[in-house]
Amino acid sequence: MRSFKPFKDTAGRLELDLRKELNKFMFGASDEIGKGGLFILRKTDTRSGIVYPNSEADLIQCECKDRPENEPEIDYKCDKCDGEGYLFKDIIVPGYKTNRFEYQDVEKYKQWGKHTISMSFFYVEYFDPISHYDKILEPTIDLEGKIVTPVEILLSHNIHMAERFRGDHGRTEYWRLSCFSE
Repeated sequence: MRSFKPFKDTAGRLELDLRKELNKFMFGASDEIGKGGLFILRKTDTRSGIVYPNSEADLIQCECKDRPENEPEIDYKCDKCDGEGYLFKDIIVPGYKTNRFEYQDVEKYKQWGKHTISMSFFYVEYFDPISHYDKILEPTIDLEGKIVTPVEILLSHNIHMAERFRGDHGRTEYWRLSCFSE
């Protein structure tokens, strides 16, 4: 009995290269216009040995938060933590943003109980773990698509959910981040 082998005579990769396709989508190619942009991933610093933080105890606290009320100074932002309360690194990442608005019925389908929630989804090319303690910042962009210096932040997005997309051999290709805007 003959066995059916549909890809017997094909050479090379059988799976789509997600990283290559994402780069083509975001930055363009000879046959496609680029649709992506640059964002800032505010990656919170974690204590040594911790890859994915489970609680705020896993994060490195700033000196300005060590006050009786255990809150960072919001009015006069600290130079180290920018009023976040925890130390971080800002990393420029390529990405693509989409928005979605949804209604939540707070009071069992009553007209006055509805309110709208704005959510943003970012598709980001980044390969290390991302947690809900990190943030995505939308910087001001000039006409050529570059980040304006000094950096001005238009919007700050808190990450609600980070979903990793993997390709060949479990390699992280990109992340989809579901965010709420501040």
